[in-house]
Amino acid sequence: MLVLKQIVAGAKSLIPQPIKEAGIRLRRLPRLWTSGQRALPNWIIIGAMRSGSSSLYHNLTEHPQVLPALRKEVQFFDENFDQGMAWYRSNFPTMRAMKRRHEGTVMTGEGSPAYIFHPLAPERIAEALPDVRLIAALRNPVDRTWSHYHHSVKHRGETLSFEDAIAAESERVGDEIERVAAGDAAICRAVHYHGYMIQGEYARFMERWLAVFPREQMLVLRAEDLFETPDRYMAEVIEFIGLPPVPTTWATFNTGSQSDMPADVRERLTEHFRPHNQRLADMLGWERSWDD
Repeated sequence: MLVLKQIVAGAKSLIPQPIKEAGIRLRRLPRLWTSGQRALPNWIIIGAMRSGSSSLYHNLTEHPQVLPALRKEVQFFDENFDQGMAWYRSNFPTMRAMKRRHEGTVMTGEGSPAYIFHPLAPERIAEALPDVRLIAALRNPVDRTWSHYHHSVKHRGETLSFEDAIAAESERVGDEIERVAAGDAAICRAVHYHGYMIQGEYARFMERWLAVFPREQMLVLRAEDLFETPDRYMAEVIEFIGLPPVPTTWATFNTGSQSDMPADVRERLTEHFRPHNQRLADMLGWERSWDD
């Protein structure tokens, strides 16, 4: 099944985004009519971008007691919040379908990795889903930055060199996060597209989440650990959301491709992220950060 999912995911990546969105809108119409009969998510993968959230989501939905959302990235608590809760519910399976799926507990969830840096997402989720389980997979920010840039080159038409894009980030992004937090802007589009460095400064975002949610309601993983020993960490994820253990067959999704990072660039990025990584490790009680 996972191999089939990979093939389907590869085929879908060739479909232009406007056509994808049109198809989803058409599929959502009957779902909106039945939104009151639909479940809300038991778990949400909140980030981070280019850190394995697609692989984590698709492997998690292979559990026999998990039903997937209409699409992995619902993006409700950031970009689509004005659509309302009926719209959000339309993304999930009916409670009847969930009861038919399995005799035991059946869950559903979504994975929108841009939630992690949206300043209003924690409060919005806490109000709508106070008991939801939150999962974050965080990748070495040096590698995440490099991967994000190449992803933008491939999919979003980034024309600047890596060096120029990093130099231009401050001007491109500006104080967008603060303006969204203050209500002067609705979405963090510039951060989403061009926040190559800022998105790897995880501590500043996790501090906001931990101010709203208790630590035991959040599972924060190093993406490298997940990919190196997927059986162990998928078992941890499954236990965390409250489902019984099952054998897992790990498959990787949306990996992208890019050239090797020059040594001098890696060294410079490593130094930039070092204090942010240490602050995160202290905040989460990790014994080691990516610099150890």
